[in-house]
Amino acid sequence: MKVAFTGRNLVVTPAMRELATDRLEKLEHWLDGLSEAHVILAKEKYRHIAEVVVKGKNLVLSGTQETEDMYASISKAMEKVENQARRHREKNTVARRRRARKSTSKGTETKDMVEEIVLATLADGKHVLQDEAYTRKPMTLEEAALQLEAGERDFLMFRDAASQRFAVLYRRPEGNYGLILPE
Repeated sequence: MKVAFTGRNLVVTPAMRELATDRLEKLEHWLDGLSEAHVILAKEKYRHIAEVVVKGKNLVLSGTQETEDMYASISKAMEKVENQARRHREKNTVARRRRARKSTSKGTETKDMVEEIVLATLADGKHVLQDEAYTRKPMTLEEAALQLEAGERDFLMFRDAASQRFAVLYRRPEGNYGLILPE
């Protein structure tokens, strides 16, 4: 990153340069693509003013601070810029996660739609779809409960291994399981 210093009514000392460049190097670790920074230091009577402007790709961060000590002014102005950088970075990570979540949810919807087979069309235009998500092998009640617990569905139809009859295990509102057996 290219750093430019401007001193108004004062000489910019090497210590001031070092303080500002150290803080700007830390800023580079947080945000990629920073191209240039301009540090403006001014002295007016007893006031010491530090202004920091950082430019990057689609981004401009700036902070101004005024105190009675130039080093404190530089530090506080850099804190403002660092806070802006942190907010910008967090905003981008949240947006990136949101986009990733949307893309994965869209991908599962198309996958589910591919697996569904239309068995019949009712008079009102609704379809009866075959769902391939259930297992066809016989299982015990405990195995069915474990599979229902691991899955996202609210019920599971299975063939009981002991009686070879079909049964439906479902999740009740209070958290327990209910079992439906045919007569």
